[in-house]
Amino acid sequence: MTLGDSQNMSGDPYVALGTAIASSTTIRMSTGVTNPLTRRPVVTASAIMSGAIESGGRVELGVGRGDSALAHIGLP
Repeated sequence: MTLGDSQNMSGDPYVALGTAIASSTTIRMSTGVTNPLTRRPVVTASAIMSGAIESGGRVELGVGRGDSALAHIGLP
């Protein structure tokens, strides 16, 4: 399951990851994608690590340019 990280288009992916982790035992999950401009890297690392631990390693971090997240706040 891939969860987008675009603040103007969807809810918080880390809240959704927590819900999915609590509701399943086999689904693999990922952000698709987060970016280092709208999410502080150290906060992202902490959130994804918590998810990875709680899920038994079923969570991965997808990182990209953040096209939609940045475009909607006027950044390139």
